[in-house]
Amino acid sequence: MSIDRLQSISPAALAARTSRPHIPTSRSEGSTEDASLALMDAEAFRSTLQRTVAQGTLNAAVAVEAARRIARGSLDVAALRTVLFETAAAEVWAPVRQAAIAAVAANPALAPSIVSMHAQLLRTPSATVREGQGDDGQPFFVAAATFASVSGSVQQARTRKGARQQAMTSLIAALADLPDPLADRAVPDWNWDTPAPQHQAPATAGTGTNPVSALNEFHQAGHISRPDYRPPTPTPTGFAATVTAVLRGQKLTGEGTGPSKRQARAEAADRLLKAVQTALDADDDAPAADEPAAAAPAPPALPMPPAPADSQEPPRALPASPTDLFAAHRVLEQALADGAALTLLPSRHPAWAAWMLFQPDGTPLPAPVHLPPPLQPVTRELVLAGAGGIMPRRATVTGIAVPVDLALPALLTPREGEHPSVTGWRPALRLAVTCVAQQRVYPALTADGHGCWRIGPITDPLRTAVTEAAARMAPEGHCLLAGHTPLRVVAPENALWPLLDAVADAMVRTPGAAPLLGPGPFTSPPPPESEPTHDLWAWADAIEDAADPCPAPRLMLRIKEPDTGEQTPTAQAVLHLAADDQNEPVPASSIWDGHHTDPALAPAVLPGVRRALRRGARHFPPLGDLAAQERPRRLTLSAEDLARLHDHAAAPLAAAGITVQWPPALLGALTATAVIGSHNTAEFTPGSGFLALDRLVDCRWHISLDGDPLTEEEMTALADAAWPLIRLRGRWLLIDPTTARRARHRDLAPLPSLDALAAALSGTLTLDGETLDVRPAGTLAPLVDALRQAPDAPRPVPPPTGLKASLRHYQQRALTWLTHTLGLGFGALLADDMGLGKTLTTIALHLHRAETAGEAAGPTLVVCPASLITNWKREIARFAPDTTVVRYHGTTRALDADALDHTTVVITTYGTLRRDPALAATQWGLVVADEAQHIKNPASATAKALRDVPARARLAVTGTPVENTLTELWAILDWTNPGLFGTRAAFRARYGTVEKDPGAPAAAGLARLIAPFMLRRRKTDPGIAPELPGKVHHHRIVALTDEQTGLYEAIVRDTMHKITTSSGIERRGLVLKLLQALRQICNTPTLYLKEPLDDAEPADLTRRSGKLAALDDLTATLADRGEAALVFTGYVQMGRILEHHLRARGRSVRFLHGGTPPARRQELVDAFQHDPDPAPVFILSVKAAGTGLTLTRAEHVIHYDRPWNPAVEDQATDRAHRIGQHRTVQVHHLITEGTVEDHINDLLARKRALTEAVLTSGEGALTELDDTELAALVTLGTR
Repeated sequence: MSIDRLQSISPAALAARTSRPHIPTSRSEGSTEDASLALMDAEAFRSTLQRTVAQGTLNAAVAVEAARRIARGSLDVAALRTVLFETAAAEVWAPVRQAAIAAVAANPALAPSIVSMHAQLLRTPSATVREGQGDDGQPFFVAAATFASVSGSVQQARTRKGARQQAMTSLIAALADLPDPLADRAVPDWNWDTPAPQHQAPATAGTGTNPVSALNEFHQAGHISRPDYRPPTPTPTGFAATVTAVLRGQKLTGEGTGPSKRQARAEAADRLLKAVQTALDADDDAPAADEPAAAAPAPPALPMPPAPADSQEPPRALPASPTDLFAAHRVLEQALADGAALTLLPSRHPAWAAWMLFQPDGTPLPAPVHLPPPLQPVTRELVLAGAGGIMPRRATVTGIAVPVDLALPALLTPREGEHPSVTGWRPALRLAVTCVAQQRVYPALTADGHGCWRIGPITDPLRTAVTEAAARMAPEGHCLLAGHTPLRVVAPENALWPLLDAVADAMVRTPGAAPLLGPGPFTSPPPPESEPTHDLWAWADAIEDAADPCPAPRLMLRIKEPDTGEQTPTAQAVLHLAADDQNEPVPASSIWDGHHTDPALAPAVLPGVRRALRRGARHFPPLGDLAAQERPRRLTLSAEDLARLHDHAAAPLAAAGITVQWPPALLGALTATAVIGSHNTAEFTPGSGFLALDRLVDCRWHISLDGDPLTEEEMTALADAAWPLIRLRGRWLLIDPTTARRARHRDLAPLPSLDALAAALSGTLTLDGETLDVRPAGTLAPLVDALRQAPDAPRPVPPPTGLKASLRHYQQRALTWLTHTLGLGFGALLADDMGLGKTLTTIALHLHRAETAGEAAGPTLVVCPASLITNWKREIARFAPDTTVVRYHGTTRALDADALDHTTVVITTYGTLRRDPALAATQWGLVVADEAQHIKNPASATAKALRDVPARARLAVTGTPVENTLTELWAILDWTNPGLFGTRAAFRARYGTVEKDPGAPAAAGLARLIAPFMLRRRKTDPGIAPELPGKVHHHRIVALTDEQTGLYEAIVRDTMHKITTSSGIERRGLVLKLLQALRQICNTPTLYLKEPLDDAEPADLTRRSGKLAALDDLTATLADRGEAALVFTGYVQMGRILEHHLRARGRSVRFLHGGTPPARRQELVDAFQHDPDPAPVFILSVKAAGTGLTLTRAEHVIHYDRPWNPAVEDQATDRAHRIGQHRTVQVHHLITEGTVEDHINDLLARKRALTEAVLTSGEGALTELDDTELAALVTLGTR
């Protein structure tokens, strides 16, 4: 778009649109000087303070504002130094100086910076610090600082740094002639053992000071540019490092080597430090020359400017004579002709903006040794093209600062050889000049309140023209560094708008304006002599409202959580902007930096934002400080500010279009809830039962912080707080009056326990007509949280994409339930009947977690019996072939924790888990305890080892948890959700009656308790596995042979005599030995007597054992029918006897036991499943093969010796009775009549006390029976 279409408008017309009859140029009657000072940002106030001090007009208003900023902690180091050392002559400043030294004493870390800055301004060596060390039971450090023969007191601290900072603080008080605020900490008559050190800052090479820190001090002091450290490179002996910096236009380099990267870097810094000191010493020793030195053959590099290299404010133009201006024009023309690049250095005031001429490759720009005013050397961090002109690089570049108006004639004229950046800026310059010629300018105020001229009104044609001009800019034209990670530059449009205003101000504020129109904020050179007033702000804002067509965005202050490390709370208020109510606010900084692309939130909205903030300052004065920022981003609020904003200012600000968003951590973090449950753990001892019917449950208000209940002491502190802002648990919180009242009056009427449970489940409680939210406490809380979610409530989880199988409907529901339960943070117990595919469901769960949570899911650990490792590995390979499987078992096992990821499944055994600490040292995402009955005894080493394994989620898998005792069920559930079900004693006391009376009222409560955490489906349940046939149990009672009877009675007689005369561990050993001997005799005397099998004849074996004779009859019948059978035994040697015997009878026999190699195991299983013999027999050890195998070829299961645990027995049976079985499974139990086997079988069905003893820990529990009970158990006889 052509800029000729821009409509002209005069400043007079703009002023006429406002309601103000005149332009106030100084403080009008009734104005408030304090308000204008309060609106300044830190830099503007520091300038006002220093100017006031220099002029000797130490007025009270500036002193009051300085005191206010000191109290708020917002007065910077430079201003503090001015107050302390340059205001002593004025009495009005006495209390301010006292406040300043108190502020330094409260934050001694400020002291070294104040002293260092003071020394630099005086051009004298910095302070020296003398140090010592002592020990009063704990080591401590002392230090005393001296500056120009003035010393502070000797200070003591626990750290060297603390002592030095306190010493500097005391020195400042002495220099300022103020009382020492740390006099009470002074150490009298300290005996110095060490000599005084050299000057402290900046540090010098060779003094032992960290050279990296010393270089940083030189940079902060403005002597050198920021040190540029290159990444260390490996060498044969270690590493090599290089660091560079620019000193007064000269690039210095330091190189170093060392055995580590850190040491190489330190040596390089030390070498560079020495080079810097050598250069500085040479400058100090060089005599002053009467005339400039002769020019070298090559043009000398520009000298470094006196200001720090990283300062972003351009240098102020120096006064220049006509001769100087002529010489400056020649230097400018020559630089442009030589191809110098051009970028703009914006400023807070348009009149102070300047061009920067620099070499495109970043090398120092050749120039005369002495630049003619108003030209000045300037150094900036720019983003330039790297090698090959492709990758950008960050560079500290020295160039020439040129006032905007001085360069106008030269830049508007094209020339041969000029750099593309110069060509790119020309359209913008012509646009600016055209706008001024068309009188498209208006008076305004800068963020500091100084009068200036700007381009405007900003119309759509002007925006289009700006966009078109910005599109022509070369990269070097807007290469000023705007961000570090990643490297960012100023956006072209953001660089162009400041130029428009700079040209407008330079062309309108002509040298003849002030003599012709009189001095004022818009005619005199900036800054004005008088400060802006409220009337002037209002007048300027009214003009800008008319000149700025941009609709004002919606403003939001997003309050950050106060800094927890501060004793006096301060919080950051971050400004956010939104185009309208339908758009989400974005940080204002992203708009100013050009990273937000919404055209409705272009940087052109800045003036409107600033005006809105100034209007908001009428309700909340700190917004004036935000409005005074060059680009409003954030504001630091004190505790008083936060309270005032929350209690009084938020509502009127919202009405004015500025909303406030409080962080939940500050405002919404405290919540008051009616809590039901015990708050005194001693009140409910294990075994008493929380839901005892005769117990009253207390109900009281409880305050929580982010859901975490406060302690009684914390709630008392909250109730006693005199100020709505309180520090609690290391953070700051705002308290509303209702929460404070409830903290003061916490106790409510107690409730009966059943009412308390009902209220906890419903989540509400009505008291005095008021419905309150309630929360359960104690052991009831996690239970109620789980009960509120029905098991079928979760939305179905789709099968994982990596699962190479189709889940049955009940497996799909199990996957959904497990995902939901584990997602809530609870453990789970998958207790489906054997044969319903728990392994496949678990594999699907692992895949789902890996696919949905990614790395956050973590690796999965499967702990199983050794006999199931191969089965797990094969099942995973079959159903999840892309899953990484680590078999962690055997002597060659290895575990690389760093290599484990969310796709990995590690399979190990319970035995390995007990012995190997590596598993407990690894963080697991999911731990699966397969055949979880192995942890039924929580006191066992296995259970303890499993509890030590860290995991974000736990899953227990077992086929028969409910048929075990309730104590075993508790042990498994307590592992999945530690502590959720109380202690084992309390659990049994609460639900023990269920074992004797399944219809007892406690049964329903038990069902509700465990239902959310256990999924249990039986094969006989409707709709679960209709294709699975049933199973029929047969008890075959056989008599002992004469030989067996004699052996049995002899062992009982001899061993019981020994048992009655022994005690302790000896007695327990004898009992176990007796039980084992009797069971072996019941099987066959050959097993007990350990007879060799080589000469054993089948007929002889059958004659000596009643069980073996019964097995012969049974297998003969099965052979006639052509039906396969499984034979389980608890003894490996018994399995060998059976194998020898049956093979001698001509049967097709296989035997699998714990010693069978894993590869051979699967071969045996496959051979049995596909055996051409119509009636094969598979003998299996219960421990090695009772779980994890699929043997559906068999329709008969024979338990040759009973395991004394129904769960183990059922698991073995279900090797055949599982999915894939199409015939009714016949289960045969061989029991010798009148023996310990027969007695145990009878007692398992009739006596619960002995049932618990047997099923809780097997034979080990029987060792605790007294002599009479044990005799009744083992004595041979009829039932």
